[in-house]
Amino acid sequence: MRIQVSRRSWPGSGVSAGGAAARPDIGALICPSVISSASRATTIAPVLPARSASSGDLRALGIAQRDEDPLLGKPSVEFTLPTEARAARQVVARLRATAAEVRRIHSFRGGMGLAAPQIGVGRRAAIVCTPDARGPIVLLNPRVVDRSAADDVRFEGCLSFFDVRGRVRRPVHLVVEDQAWDGTPRTTRFNGSLARLVAHEIDHLDGVLYCDLMAATDRLIPVEDYRATEAAGNY
Repeated sequence: MRIQVSRRSWPGSGVSAGGAAARPDIGALICPSVISSASRATTIAPVLPARSASSGDLRALGIAQRDEDPLLGKPSVEFTLPTEARAARQVVARLRATAAEVRRIHSFRGGMGLAAPQIGVGRRAAIVCTPDARGPIVLLNPRVVDRSAADDVRFEGCLSFFDVRGRVRRPVHLVVEDQAWDGTPRTTRFNGSLARLVAHEIDHLDGVLYCDLMAATDRLIPVEDYRATEAAGNY
């Protein structure tokens, strides 16, 4: 079987020959799927003027919160596709609807993502909403099959504990294998900030939160302190 590898990145997020990525910082809210062509992209609801949400606001929308929902710390169960395609579509529909509600109360300049465990579903599905209003990217049974040796450290945030931010080291590109609704394997390379978003969501599906990946010397900081840094303004 021939698998076509597509490359995905945001404008300005390509990796230079020296390995440094010129891209916006991601304080990170995240949703998943791999779009390998324009035909897989759909238009999402426009984002309202800039607003800022709290963890309490997100809890009210049904987003599972760290230290409250043990599902966030457990690996998700894969879908058997195409047998469970209907169930997968239902989960993705819930992810899309919830992400739309989140985007109505908070603006994400750097994109956002959402994984099934964050809405109380322990299945391997996620979406990533890009800032160009195309998408969301849908990831079904995703796994990282390759990553760059080059990496960088950026602030991230998470809908499941949104009142803080933390610095996380991530590769500057990832190669991810996932599946289409009919079970066909898809392999996609994600670059720059989009790679970071996708990695964050796949971590959720593995029961890992970004704070688990922070250096021992780093600490989570209140969002108010984060907004005073040079990295602020993207989410």
